[in-house]
Amino acid sequence: PPEGADPAGALAELERRLGPDPRQISLSSGRGNYQSRSARADAEGRFELRAAACSQVHALALDSDVCADHAVPGLELAKGELRTLDVTLELGATLRGTVQDDRGQALAGAEVRAAESAMWGFAAGARAKAEADANGRFVLEHVPAGKSLVLAEKDGYLTSAQLTVELVDREDRAGLVLELGRGASLS
Repeated sequence: PPEGADPAGALAELERRLGPDPRQISLSSGRGNYQSRSARADAEGRFELRAAACSQVHALALDSDVCADHAVPGLELAKGELRTLDVTLELGATLRGTVQDDRGQALAGAEVRAAESAMWGFAAGARAKAEADANGRFVLEHVPAGKSLVLAEKDGYLTSAQLTVELVDREDRAGLVLELGRGASLS
């Protein structure tokens, strides 16, 4: 949990939001024989993943609705090794703004996401998602610190231009405007 937060309360809230999903914490390896292991954190925030493949590079992913998601890449384990990891989750940043069309009218129902920058600067995956309300307003919560690309999409419109933002933990940034154009149509 974030600094100053009650760990038991944060985990109880996480349990309430996620329900019985055992995949809150996962360890995966994509090289050769793909393997995946998953676990849930207990009330103290502890977890254990067993039977991980040796001599492979693993990535540990921690997914949370009340904190920013976190990844620990590049884990290599030796046969019989017991590794203890201390991971501190951050609250993440909050992004607020509006989605509008090319005439400045609010666009309700547009999907807004903060994504990682992938190959050639394209947006990949979603660090956080939200839907624009009836007034075109959106709030993206628990966006991990660092560089993110923010964009919006809606059927019948072109995808917005990507906004590149550099964020710090607990930042609250407002005033983002994402514009969706109509483009051309074929029939």
